[in-house]
Amino acid sequence: MPLRSIFNSTRECPFPTDVLAVVVEVQPITSVTARSSGEELKRRVLKVRDKSQMEMEISLWGDQVDCITETTALPHVYGLTALNVRDWRGARSASTTKSSQILKAGAGLLSAEEETNAAEMLQWYITTGSNLSFLSMSRGGPLGEGAPSERKPVQEMGIKEIKDKNEPGIYAFIAQVRRVYWKPRQPQQQQQQGQQQQDIYTYAACPSCRKKLHSDEGNEYSCYPCNTNHVTPDWRYMLLASFIDSTGSLSCRCFADMGQSLLGFPASEVRCWDTEKKEEFFDWHSILKSFFRVTVKAEFDNYNGEQRMRYTALRVDALDAHGFAVLLHQQLKAAVGCVFAAAFVASLSTIAADTVDATDDLFKCVQGR
Repeated sequence: MPLRSIFNSTRECPFPTDVLAVVVEVQPITSVTARSSGEELKRRVLKVRDKSQMEMEISLWGDQVDCITETTALPHVYGLTALNVRDWRGARSASTTKSSQILKAGAGLLSAEEETNAAEMLQWYITTGSNLSFLSMSRGGPLGEGAPSERKPVQEMGIKEIKDKNEPGIYAFIAQVRRVYWKPRQPQQQQQQGQQQQDIYTYAACPSCRKKLHSDEGNEYSCYPCNTNHVTPDWRYMLLASFIDSTGSLSCRCFADMGQSLLGFPASEVRCWDTEKKEEFFDWHSILKSFFRVTVKAEFDNYNGEQRMRYTALRVDALDAHGFAVLLHQQLKAAVGCVFAAAFVASLSTIAADTVDATDDLFKCVQGR
């Protein structure tokens, strides 16, 4: 199954699949303690890529970790069967099962057709693929040496059109921030119960596996998957933002780098601000910024027995005054023809720049209120 098909699949996770892909990285063996039995298990993570320009992490377990080692010559194509695909906060990865097979291309273990496909894939990766940008399922961002322009861009749509489609897939839109949800829904109830207000836009992540850390009463952090204690957390964004354009509004989740691209500050810095500065930043400054080009992944989610569409940001790019003017020029040119657009575009940069200046002045007024 191509990696992009796994990424776009609407099947309920976890689900089984087979993969034929190029192994580009082999990580060292780590030990993980099973919660149910307390048994210590060996784990090794591979990074694989294919012609669909997707990258996925695959975990090998138990004796399977010795099938591919750090000394293995890379890149090389492998067939991995009976994998279990899981989804965690919009990021997908796969793990081997007891019935999984790890088949090296060229060793006579694959079928004739698979060997042919494997040879073509390896040749493609060596000559072309290694220079392209890949989309990681685990991070939702572009990877690799190649420029983003080398990937086929996603066509922008209006928010209303995206919501009316109501179909899983990858979409892009141009919009402004309407609201960033950073407070609990019932802060007054928390205060009445004597609870300290919790940040709902960040989480403590393990620096190694990026999974959520668990804290005890003494604020000591532990990572269950890595089986490590006294971990120094890597604070990452996990926020919900509402975007708005001329056609409607859409809420999507922004994790890690997507949150930082949206807000402009690292999560470790923002969480240390006092309440007054946070209110000023989230309730005023964040919504007065210019336009963003947002690429989202849409997928169905079950909530209280009801199926609804869930949107997760894969890429968030701020548009400056010039970039926004160019965008308007392209849209105008497509809509009314190049003659009128060429005459009109000369004023767009000035208008966009004035808009940015007006926004800055408004924010200064808010600061001085």
